[in-house]
Amino acid sequence: MPIQIDIEMPESCERCPFPSYGSHGIFCAAMKRYADIPEEEIWERRADDCPLVEVEEMKLKIEGDFIYKGLRCVVTFTPGGYRCGYVGVTPESRYYGKFYDDLEIECHGGLTYSDGGKDSAHPIKSDLWWFGFDCCHCFDGNDIELAKMYYPEEHILDIEYEGEVCSLEYVQNECQKIADQLVEVEE
Repeated sequence: MPIQIDIEMPESCERCPFPSYGSHGIFCAAMKRYADIPEEEIWERRADDCPLVEVEEMKLKIEGDFIYKGLRCVVTFTPGGYRCGYVGVTPESRYYGKFYDDLEIECHGGLTYSDGGKDSAHPIKSDLWWFGFDCCHCFDGNDIELAKMYYPEEHILDIEYEGEVCSLEYVQNECQKIADQLVEVEE
């Protein structure tokens, strides 16, 4: 949960140099609202560096962490009972710093995440730029019992989604599929 520390707040998110960009737009954690920032400025700013907030990050369960075709792949399991897959690229990649919607990558449900960079912490600590997807779409199921096992201290909602739960093996294969596409275009 973001915690305000004793620094003067900016007048607006548009002036904040540290927004976070996700599937719903640009979000300023300090102001707790979405902002209207020109897209060309998005990647020059880092939410992780914002001096206005301290963020307690929940440690996600890492179920898989492997190298495939020179790219790091990570699979997480969330408190919601579903998995997410991530593939990281180095600063030398032409995809480093790109927004996921700008890539034509096929994977389960499509890419839903891109972020990272120097000293980033999600999905793991690294300097990589990550592209990710989640297995929490309308046709996906979730595993609440496994979530309770992995996160015994968290409040886990007993809401089970109908559908097939994407297995660790399936998500690892989807990460490899993303890596294949990224490497193919780089060559």
